[in-house]
Amino acid sequence: MLTIAITGSNGEVGKRTVLEALKDGHSVIGMDQGDEAKLAPGVDEELRKRFTYKQADLKNRDAFLGAARGSDAMIHLAAVFKKEGVPESSQLPEHVAAYRARAGTPPTDLGPEHGMGRRGRTQLELQARAFARKHGMRVACIRPHWVIPESLAYDPEKLAATGGLANDLWAWTSEGQAARAFLLGLTAPASTFPEGTSEAFFVVAPTTVRREPTKNLIKEHFPEVTDWKCDFDGNEGLYDCSKAERMLGWTERGFPWSPVE
Repeated sequence: MLTIAITGSNGEVGKRTVLEALKDGHSVIGMDQGDEAKLAPGVDEELRKRFTYKQADLKNRDAFLGAARGSDAMIHLAAVFKKEGVPESSQLPEHVAAYRARAGTPPTDLGPEHGMGRRGRTQLELQARAFARKHGMRVACIRPHWVIPESLAYDPEKLAATGGLANDLWAWTSEGQAARAFLLGLTAPASTFPEGTSEAFFVVAPTTVRREPTKNLIKEHFPEVTDWKCDFDGNEGLYDCSKAERMLGWTERGFPWSPVE
């Protein structure tokens, strides 16, 4: 079992990831800015014995290094929630990757940097590849999409009522399976996810939030798309997550829908 440092552990996704890691038998060092830990309801007294909370501002390098000390793997979920281009936000992934390299322990998992958009994700994945090459680390860059609790994710009618967003391609991921993807990024066998490599993985449900043909949605919102690579019969999702299934063993539930004949 691993001792996993989880940054942003007080967030909704962070709390669920802490819970799943503890249930899997790992020890967890939760790291966030709050005075005390916020834990998911399922963390009972027995699980708490393997949980330690460290208050730290991850923009402070020394504070980060001190909080992370003793971990041998990391799931990085912390982010700076600020819309402007803020230099300090780019420091977080660098601190995380540098600590893992100095510690000499390869498992590292960089979660999504919410608010940084495409440029932020590209930056993280470039950094991940550089650290993997230089230090022989295995880095999984996990890309979930609109992470929501199972009470919404697994209720097709409630899910459809949200409408989704065209710019998000009507995608979603449940909290539980997002957490599972982060953990698989650390524990997947080397036979499918080799050491010393960095890979990015989409982890998104196989169906959209909508109960209508995906093809119609594309024609309405993206009329410039005319080169179809496959046929859409129902509400199939638009993200190819076969890489996550092949290398990590990850899958998400879906709710197929087809027009009534």
